[in-house]
Amino acid sequence: MDAVCSRLRIGRRFRGPPGAANGGFASGSLAALLGGAVDVEVSLRRSVPLEHPLEVRHDRDAALLLDDHGCLLAEARPPAAEVELTVPDTPTPVAAVEAAAVPAGTPVLLGQMSARLGARPRIGTEYRMVAWLLGRDGGKLTAGSALLGPDGEVLAAARALWVTVTRTAATPRTRWDEQSPGTNVRTTAGGSG
Repeated sequence: MDAVCSRLRIGRRFRGPPGAANGGFASGSLAALLGGAVDVEVSLRRSVPLEHPLEVRHDRDAALLLDDHGCLLAEARPPAAEVELTVPDTPTPVAAVEAAAVPAGTPVLLGQMSARLGARPRIGTEYRMVAWLLGRDGGKLTAGSALLGPDGEVLAAARALWVTVTRTAATPRTRWDEQSPGTNVRTTAGGSG
């Protein structure tokens, strides 16, 4: 039988899409509840609501995030494959999106992230964030990213599955860029998008 170990509440300042948490922040918050695991994979099943205490249960080696109705929102567990800490030479942090040729204004949502923490960053030190495209399968993009220290050492690395969201004529357009500045999920109104 599963045991409730804690509750997780994500504040509005960590907002991603309207009414939902930023996927990276939600993933990291749930991963942190796995008891210090260095390699963690988080799968986001549904949007994680903001400002609402959510139940966290442990099921063997996983942490499960549930809503009030017992619906699975996300799960964190050890990754199926090791997260590689080798970083290719990357020109900019947005290389993954540019290389994938995602049309401007297309919303891109985080679906799954596997990460490895090699060392903790120190306050007051400058770091460099890099990203690169690993592959594309239709509307799914796989990208790598890493946090590099002052001498180029890899402090953390991640592999992420991003899903592009297609719009239909029945889908209202939302100006996420105005509602959620600084998030990874953006779109603009107008155009055929």
